[in-house]
Amino acid sequence: MTSRLRTALRLLAVSLGAAMLVPLLGVDPAILTVLLDTDFLALAAMVGLIMLGVDLRVAAHRVERSLPVLWVRVGAELTRRDPGTLVRV
Repeated sequence: MTSRLRTALRLLAVSLGAAMLVPLLGVDPAILTVLLDTDFLALAAMVGLIMLGVDLRVAAHRVERSLPVLWVRVGAELTRRDPGTLVRV
């Protein structure tokens, strides 16, 4: 990985971490000291992204196994096997 890409990823992670913590300024102004710590912001962003990835994986698994999706998958498979059934009366 080039140093430019690494720097860009770190800047993106710090920005995401700051975006997650900025709403806390309204609750506690002392959070400003945390916003100045770039290592903590990068860590918070990475943890947030990992948690988001896990949530998306769980949601995708639930949708994949839902009854309407299974109906569509079975219908597509049956149509693929015998496409003539779509035009029979």
